[in-house]
Amino acid sequence: MLGLPLNKAAPQPSYSRVLRSAEARSQLYAGVAELSEIVAKTMGPKGRNVIIERSFADPQITKDGVTVANAVTFKDPVKNMGANLVKSVTRKSNNVYGDGTTTATVLASAVFDACREHTDNGIDAIALYKTVQRLAENVIKCVKAAAKPATVDELYNVALISANYDADIAKIIADAYRKLGPGASITLSESKKPQHSVEYLAGLKLDNGFHSPYFVNDFANGSCNFDNSPAVLLLEGKLSNLAPFVPLLEQIAKRNGEVVIFADDVDEEVLKSLVVNQLKGVLRVCAVKHPAYGEQRKRLLQDLAAYTGAAIVNTSLLDEQQLVPPQSCGRARRVRVFSGECHLFKDDFHPEALRVHEAVLEQMLLRKNLSAGERTDIEARLATLRGKVGLIEVGGHSEVETEEARQRFDDALGAAKAALKSGLVPGGGIALYYAAKAACAPAHADDALTQIAKRVLLQACAVPATQICKNAGLSADELFAQLRQSSCDAFGFDARASEFCNLSKKGIVDPCAIVADALRNAVSVAALLATTEATICAATDAT
Repeated sequence: MLGLPLNKAAPQPSYSRVLRSAEARSQLYAGVAELSEIVAKTMGPKGRNVIIERSFADPQITKDGVTVANAVTFKDPVKNMGANLVKSVTRKSNNVYGDGTTTATVLASAVFDACREHTDNGIDAIALYKTVQRLAENVIKCVKAAAKPATVDELYNVALISANYDADIAKIIADAYRKLGPGASITLSESKKPQHSVEYLAGLKLDNGFHSPYFVNDFANGSCNFDNSPAVLLLEGKLSNLAPFVPLLEQIAKRNGEVVIFADDVDEEVLKSLVVNQLKGVLRVCAVKHPAYGEQRKRLLQDLAAYTGAAIVNTSLLDEQQLVPPQSCGRARRVRVFSGECHLFKDDFHPEALRVHEAVLEQMLLRKNLSAGERTDIEARLATLRGKVGLIEVGGHSEVETEEARQRFDDALGAAKAALKSGLVPGGGIALYYAAKAACAPAHADDALTQIAKRVLLQACAVPATQICKNAGLSADELFAQLRQSSCDAFGFDARASEFCNLSKKGIVDPCAIVADALRNAVSVAALLATTEATICAATDAT
């Protein structure tokens, strides 16, 4: 006779919890609003710290918006869905610039709240979303129109604000850019000493990253770091067979060495093998994507060969019996590989090869029939080969202190890069307020939907400035009363000094790109939330 095993319970059916229309949006907004409220407390120079419990380490003390947001998880699954969608905004801002996460979070909450009020009252959600998105681009145009180019000397103020007014961090970053120039490549590393330090090394930056995030060994920085003169392999073509490289890689593993492999592409099984060896600690390895394409890639490979002393190995000419000799490897002093870029620090093991290569490029510049494009390309290659990289080593007396300092360095460095790239606008949240005021001024030709969308953006774009003031003890009414009396579009509240002034003249500025992207990303996710008609999640005992 057949039957169920005596000691096994029958499988329980799974059920879904479905919320519709206003109820769904209300519960999503509950998660968004609560997340935003926590993150908003960290805004501005008088923002508060948040202490985060960690099961694997001491509690973390931080004012970093993305760190605070990522630590929040709600018991209610629908609230959690709303919060997680807004977290995606903070992650996007953080991944691109390393800053602007708090602004993006409070903007997303404000736009969603304002849109929800209208959609729950019967306004067409899709039409409102499209109108808000269109007008938001007009606000962004006004922000960009107000931007002024950033100079290296202004980076101190930019870094100071993003580092929560840590003067030591701001000075280190500003001094690094003064020494290396506005196009400098600067990266972070953890120091074993309590104090911060900067090392200026001959190095180059490549616009390419690792083939897999599983190569990361510095999780705080999202990078793969090798500091013990790693070997460098330069492959032309796809790495589809490890057999010719096994003896060489075994030699490197035996001496506890490190190796960076540059390849066009890596076969899935080969990539898995390399990742497993890296994770198990058998071989410290990182596979890196080649920069550029076509002929430019070949030229960059030649430059890397001269820079590292490596031979270029054509994988299409190899077979399983043909082994790659140890002489094919080059060497670097240090390597930092991120998801989208790679920093290579030069080793002086092979200076003669590099000098000869540079001399060849200099001779090419003397050709009379050289086109403007070819000349620019050769000059750029020489500048890259002769460049320097700043390596900031972040210190602290404890793990908690080092991690907090690193977050501040990351924010400040991201803001400095964004400022040089996109220019500066008045800080303190004022740039968005004035841009929305200009772009969303009422017009006689406005239809009802446009009027609503303008009110949504005017209301939302005032939130960053009012929240900074609120954290400093100033009410929104007091702020707007002062702003109405001024005709200067840089006039605002200096929360640190508790006074109204021309923020730009006082050095209170924000990178234009961070402000613009915070609004664009916030509107995007808020509009998706506002157009939600139903949510589906697993039912719990309580639901």
